[in-house]
Amino acid sequence: MKWFQIAKQNSGETILNFFKTSDDVLRLSLLTLVYRAAPQPANSISTFNHNCLEAARNTLDRHLDCMALLQQKGGENYFSTYVHL
Repeated sequence: MKWFQIAKQNSGETILNFFKTSDDVLRLSLLTLVYRAAPQPANSISTFNHNCLEAARNTLDRHLDCMALLQQKGGENYFSTYVHL
């Protein structure tokens, strides 16, 4: 992606990785909520279906990726942005 390369040159790789990763966390958390709100079959023994649990696990994985980015040099500047997304 040419625009991504230009943006990295102008803004820096750390902030772009942060924005992409935090956006993934946001989208995956919303997907988790959508799966959670979906009606379950009448004979279901669980409140959560497989898709909901998978989306939640993926959200947590990306959240950990985001936390790792925040621990890199300069990443601490983005913590308040991440918390308020």
